[in-house]
Amino acid sequence: MNILLHIFSKPGMFVSGVLVMALFLFIVLPQESAKSAVYTPEGASFDTSFYYSPESVYPRIASYSDAGRSSYIRSRWTFDLLFPLGYGFFCLTAAAFGAARLNLRRQIVTVVLLLPFLAVFFDLGENTVVSILMAAYPQDIVLLPFLASAFTLLKWVFVSISFALAFLLPAAAGVRKGLQRKK
Repeated sequence: MNILLHIFSKPGMFVSGVLVMALFLFIVLPQESAKSAVYTPEGASFDTSFYYSPESVYPRIASYSDAGRSSYIRSRWTFDLLFPLGYGFFCLTAAAFGAARLNLRRQIVTVVLLLPFLAVFFDLGENTVVSILMAAYPQDIVLLPFLASAFTLLKWVFVSISFALAFLLPAAAGVRKGLQRKK
């Protein structure tokens, strides 16, 4: 993890992470949200739900048209393959930047740097499982609705923590630096 910290904590990497996130937030995401709104039935989105029960998976899928299910799958393996990598990169560089300047203990740094990887892993896991369910519909595949629900919940837990650290650690490092200058 020291190697990751050394690489990703550089100011240039942090700025790159911020630029990647800004690109997604202000240019790519609005376009993709508009496309998604066309084929996603009201209340049937998997990606934006914090939690849904495994029992609700098939009714959600059933509310999509055939074209909507195809569009959903296509979106998950184009935009929603890149977006987790983009926000994961941002969270990793921001957390590494802040952690390095705060001189956090090695064990804490290891956990902090692992969190964005877990967020991306669970996001891609959610995309994979829901895509399989969408493609196989109306076939009932045992266990996959439970996995879809679990991956979504875990994604949001790790995304939330990763983004919180991505903002809090650099801010804490900035406050610390400001206080040291006053001394």
